[in-house]
Amino acid sequence: MILSRNETFKEYLSLYPVTCLIVAANTLVMIFSLSADGGLTQRGGISQSAFLEGEYYRLVTYSFIHNGFSHYFMNMTATILLAPPIERILGKARYFLLFALSVILSGLAIVLLAINVNLMNAGESGFGYALLGYYFYLILFDKRKIDPGSAKAIMVLIAAGWITTFIFSDISILGHAGGFVSGFLLAPVLQYTQKNGKHPFKRLFT
Repeated sequence: MILSRNETFKEYLSLYPVTCLIVAANTLVMIFSLSADGGLTQRGGISQSAFLEGEYYRLVTYSFIHNGFSHYFMNMTATILLAPPIERILGKARYFLLFALSVILSGLAIVLLAINVNLMNAGESGFGYALLGYYFYLILFDKRKIDPGSAKAIMVLIAAGWITTFIFSDISILGHAGGFVSGFLLAPVLQYTQKNGKHPFKRLFT
């Protein structure tokens, strides 16, 4: 199964450097937030009102801030388990682009569609759902890249993820939806640039 993680810690660091950097950045921010008296979400989270006031940096910073250790732990666990196969499939540059664009697009979904304009959102789950969206694309349109066992496991995770998204009141539906849709839509674009050696954007991804 492509989701099985059999690497040693050293091998994991070597094989999946971008994933490791993402986890390390989130971990450093989490450690810093322990001494920030809970104010980090207000300073770096994302809301429609804050964005419209010109605080555009929040489209990135919100993804590295978590509302407590359990929130951080769940998102990092998902990243550590789900991200490596996609980093391997896409390569470091395209995979980083998937991360960056899904974070921004997930944030834009919150900004553009929020009902409560002052509700502050934070967390990396938008990227986690982008990974699920990417896998969903593979399951539907590119089955060669994912084995049947992993496909079944992913479908269970997708179903469980959406059930919990709608059950728990403190979860950002827009953030999850924005991430999932962005991952699904970016998958064919990123794979096209990889397959077509004469693509005009080739140099940006190599």
